[in-house]
Parts: sequence; structure tokens; C-alpha cells
Amino acid sequence: MSCPFCTQAWMADGLVGTYAAAPGAGRPVCAGLSAVVVSDWPQHAWSPTAQKAEE
Repeated sequence: MSCPFCTQAWMADGLVGTYAAAPGAGRPVCAGLSAVVVSDWPQHAWSPTAQKAEE
């Protein structure tokens, strides 16, 4: 579990398992992680623009 790709797979399995076994507990966790992903998109989209502006 030291490689990021393996960790992502295990985390995804854990979230799906939590959501299947206890939907009440899994829903807020998945919603929170989804919010983090959505907030990261503008940051990743802005990175190339910022790099070009620094050149």
C-alpha cells in the first residue's frame, strides 16, 4: 500500500464498502470527498495559466 495508485484503489474499495454496508455513514463521507475533488478542479485548471504568466 505504499504506491499512490494502490492506495487509491484500496480507498475506493473502502468507500464503496462503507457506502454499501452503512449508507447513512458513507453518504456524508462521499459527499465531503466529492466536494474536495470539485474544489480541486479549478486549481488544476489554473496551474498552467499561472505557469505561463510567470514565463
